Amino acid sequence: IINSGLKMPNAFSPNNDGLNDFFKPLGIGIEFYEIYIYDRWGGLVTEIKSDNEGWDGRFSNGSLAPDGIYLYKLKCVNRVNPQMRKIYNLNGSVFLNR
Repeated sequence: IINSGLKMPNAFSPNNDGLNDFFKPLGIGIEFYEIYIYDRWGGLVTEIKSDNEGWDGRFSNGSLAPDGIYLYKLKCVNRVNPQMRKIYNLNGSVFLNR
């Protein structure tokens, strides 16, 4: 999803190779975001409130989430310039591939 410079990846691979290890919004001017990750049945897997931290493919209890498609809700505060601040609310899905 691309929305005025804000992009959400549609897949990630948390295998500690340094590439796509975290699921988080990408873009310029991101100040803060909240991501809620759900399994395919609608159960909350984890939530992240940060300005940089992303989902590492783990459940809230620290155990590894299995490969598959997960749903997310994102609320993001983005400041493109000092006078313009936008709040985005996005829903989508992401594929976790170990």
